[in-house]
Amino acid sequence: MPGYTLLGDRVIKMSGGDGYDVTGPSGIAHEMMHNWWGNFVFFDADKGNWCEAITTYLTNYYWLEASGQEEEALKWRKHASVKYSINAPPDRAYPLIEFRGKQNEVDGAVGYEKGAMFFHYLRKLIGDDAFFAGLRQVIREHGGDFATWDDFRDAFKAHAPEQVQQTVNLDEVFQHWLTRPDAPDFWIESAGNELNRQTGDWTFAARFRQAQPYWALKLAFSLEDEDGKLLAEGLLQMNDRESSFSVTGPKPYPTCIVELDPEWHMFRQVPLSAQEPCLNLVMNDPTTIVVYPSAKDAMSDELTKLVEVIEASGRELTIISDTEFKLEMLADHSLFILGGGSANSAWEQVRELVPMETFTANPRSFTIGRKVYDAKGMSVLATFTHPRSRGKFISIYHGNSVEALARARYIFFYGWDSFVVFQGGRLMEREMLPPLTNPWRREVKSARFDASDARETTPLRSGQS
Repeated sequence: MPGYTLLGDRVIKMSGGDGYDVTGPSGIAHEMMHNWWGNFVFFDADKGNWCEAITTYLTNYYWLEASGQEEEALKWRKHASVKYSINAPPDRAYPLIEFRGKQNEVDGAVGYEKGAMFFHYLRKLIGDDAFFAGLRQVIREHGGDFATWDDFRDAFKAHAPEQVQQTVNLDEVFQHWLTRPDAPDFWIESAGNELNRQTGDWTFAARFRQAQPYWALKLAFSLEDEDGKLLAEGLLQMNDRESSFSVTGPKPYPTCIVELDPEWHMFRQVPLSAQEPCLNLVMNDPTTIVVYPSAKDAMSDELTKLVEVIEASGRELTIISDTEFKLEMLADHSLFILGGGSANSAWEQVRELVPMETFTANPRSFTIGRKVYDAKGMSVLATFTHPRSRGKFISIYHGNSVEALARARYIFFYGWDSFVVFQGGRLMEREMLPPLTNPWRREVKSARFDASDARETTPLRSGQS
């Protein structure tokens, strides 16, 4: 096994506001793991780069789980799906088998996030013993040589428990994950109580559905009452259009909460309505309009410098001055407003759409909730769900003074949060706003409930399963 991994100047300088620093613990661990995967077991990019997927999984994710950092592990799993859904939309995504290396955000979403979550899916599917035995087999058989995705498939098949092999076709699993450009898309279709008039028993049933093409999904589910008491939980295997579970008892459940894969172990497509507001949603939306201040003053000059950064990113967004902005432009567009308070007249038109109890921006201060931020060196990057256009968002970057905007170009490293507060250009606080909907969690308050998350729904009827 090689004794070291070399990091070049360009790699060492890499740093991101999402918490990843190549010289930090997870970054160093990632590069050290390449001593096994990449520098000992080689990959041929033309046959599929599996190397970053397994390296990312074992270091950036699995270490969190293995060291008992359960909350951070959950955040990582969730963020993998969120990041993929934003950075690799259907018109830009491509199959995992075609990943060669990271050149842009789409490559990262495919080769790192989706790839890592594929290995997580395999581990949860076949179990820890079989999973790690399979990895050891690849190391043993291909150390000092090349390995392919097929070699991982064969190793996992060799160690998968017989019960798994009887219920899941691993050849098909690999084919789906490697050749499909999308992610699994599933949701709670309907849930509610049904009375059996012959026995007098009540049955609470929930139906889950996935979109085509169908994936082999192993999903956890839970049912709790309004006080948080667990009423039912389990695992279900969904290999085609839908699956369901039911609980029968002497009385109905008038108020309860159904959750599907609440721990985010299954990689998934996260629809825009289920995304927590963040700048990256705005920046990756081709309909976004960026509005810069037209005034000739120091504050406007600093804010307008961000236009150069946006143009250099290669994103083809519409960029206009605040004097060109009209309120009707809100329809079917996301917005990024550079400057709040009186700095940008577009904010003066839009501010009424953002509840004052959520956020305000004034010439020398801003508020988040009931907290006032009035220090001269403070600035804020805030993103909200668009109140008039579903699937659209509004971002604003605001500073209390010219000095507060000195490091404005770095705000794009903090694109995964709803609120980011800076003091002197340095991160001070960050916060998330809840999404508009949650397709995987439903609170049932009546005898019947049907999902209304902009999908066709079929109510449960007596006798259906």
